[in-house]
Amino acid sequence: MVLQNRLYFQENGFERSNNEPTLYVKQEGKNDFLVVCLYVDDMIYMGSSESIATEFKDCMMKNFETSDLGLLHYFLGLEVKQEIDGIFLSQRKYATDLLKKFTMVNCKAAATPMNINEKLCRDDGSEMTNAT
Repeated sequence: MVLQNRLYFQENGFERSNNEPTLYVKQEGKNDFLVVCLYVDDMIYMGSSESIATEFKDCMMKNFETSDLGLLHYFLGLEVKQEIDGIFLSQRKYATDLLKKFTMVNCKAAATPMNINEKLCRDDGSEMTNAT
């Protein structure tokens, strides 16, 4: 299905991201856009308007064997809360599951040791790291 989706996106005006090969963007007019992320057999998408997202969903349901799971709540360990004033991402469930797995739910919290008066700056004088 992923290969079919990639071909569909390329044939229907989507541009594949150079930095993230699973991310596709389609610009419609000056202000409207649709962003789609593929991950194995999952797909998440968002658009600048509800009508664009609905049209895309309907097209996917018509052309591919898909199911609509509704609004996104969890994806790759991220918890997604969609509120009126914004979308909030956290890893609360992931952290709680880790604490449960290692029987540390009721352990005593400790502060993370850190220099209190440390000021971060863009250029600290060290050499640039080789990105490759």
